[in-house]
Amino acid sequence: MASISNAITTPFLLKAVICLGIPDILGRESPLHYNQIAAKINPSDPNPDVVRRILQSLVRNKIFCEDPSGFFSHNNLSSTLVSSKNIHAMVMLQTSQPMVASYSEIHKLALGGSHESAFEVANEGKSLYQYASHNLGFSKMFRAAISETSERFMVAATREARKAFEGIKAAIGGKERSENEWNELLASEGFANISLSLTSSNDLQVVIEAYKCT
Repeated sequence: MASISNAITTPFLLKAVICLGIPDILGRESPLHYNQIAAKINPSDPNPDVVRRILQSLVRNKIFCEDPSGFFSHNNLSSTLVSSKNIHAMVMLQTSQPMVASYSEIHKLALGGSHESAFEVANEGKSLYQYASHNLGFSKMFRAAISETSERFMVAATREARKAFEGIKAAIGGKERSENEWNELLASEGFANISLSLTSSNDLQVVIEAYKCT
């Protein structure tokens, strides 16, 4: 139970390394000793001990790697934090003051009242969208996080769709098929709501619309 309670610190440690630019520092040059990382963060007044403690806390959660000499490098998880991977906005949104305040008020929803979400309880009765409409900084953060999430979803969906159609391509083998045969083939690959319609195009004789079962 103690480990579960302590897990709440992880998002804030992620926020710390993002704000300090550590993922990008290690993305450009790795491995680096924590003294070197601290010097790159603040050359005039480095604080290597704090940098070491932040990184070691994340290493215990399988984020970043550390060797016995105090040199740190990326692993698969930490490499997703570099700025080019676009996960920053989601981390920053989830650790923002309005979101953190809402998590601490979840229990109040069980006590009744007119609020529909913990976010409203913690933020003067405003829904997340209402709050964003009155706070430009939060609005930009929210839109960026949604954009990142949508992008990752579309990449994953495209990857899965490609796999499905590769399976269909292998099953087709260039054979002409009747409407019933197409329905059976697509259904066997997990598609539903299948619609076939003829077209007058010289390049394409049939248009198929099908939706993957979830």
